[in-house]
Amino acid sequence: LGAQIPDRNWRPPRNHLHFAAQAGKEEKETLRALDFNLWLGSMEIGTPTREVDADGKSRTKIHGLTDKGYLSPEACAALGVNDYASLWEGPSGVVARAEKLMSGKSTLEGREKVSRARGYLEKAVCYLQMDLMVFRRKGEQDWSNKQMDECKQRVYALGARAVMQQVKKDEEDYNAWEDGRKIPEERKAELSSDCPGHVHQLVMLWDALQGVDKALGSRNEGGPKRTAAA
Repeated sequence: LGAQIPDRNWRPPRNHLHFAAQAGKEEKETLRALDFNLWLGSMEIGTPTREVDADGKSRTKIHGLTDKGYLSPEACAALGVNDYASLWEGPSGVVARAEKLMSGKSTLEGREKVSRARGYLEKAVCYLQMDLMVFRRKGEQDWSNKQMDECKQRVYALGARAVMQQVKKDEEDYNAWEDGRKIPEERKAELSSDCPGHVHQLVMLWDALQGVDKALGSRNEGGPKRTAAA
């Protein structure tokens, strides 16, 4: 069962193949670079803790995350946003913070912060695309953990450049399909099988990356402009 459920964000990564958690790690570093407050009470959001449940069993709990691995409302409030999506899309999110650092009397320190944030954010997009590619290959198959890890290793071995090129290739094919141009039926099936949750998150972060690039005065064309299904 565990191999069939997408990992949630902001949990500490188990290893380099834990793509969703690796993306969450890079998201967190993006926020750190832009001086977001990452502390909730006496601990940083994402810190593992131990607690004893009602049955007397000890379990690991991640500070500021729900049991499903999402940022809690309290964690979002500490970050200064209403919800997770607002980190990437909202007026208090990363793009607004980058624009503020780069506007008016911007400093070298401010540009360096935005540049660092951009690097982390691109890594997060890359890991999210890797995660999407793994679940795309899995489809409806009932994989064991070993099969899942083997697929993750093959995707990881492609390298960041190839993975980011796949982001753009996906967008090109999606746009061609929407415009009525012919693409192979198997490619249509592949794109339509994508998990809406994966796509939604990827779109948000890619759009944020575009916004940070704009703030820096650079360009990063192409990418998943699909309507993000919640």
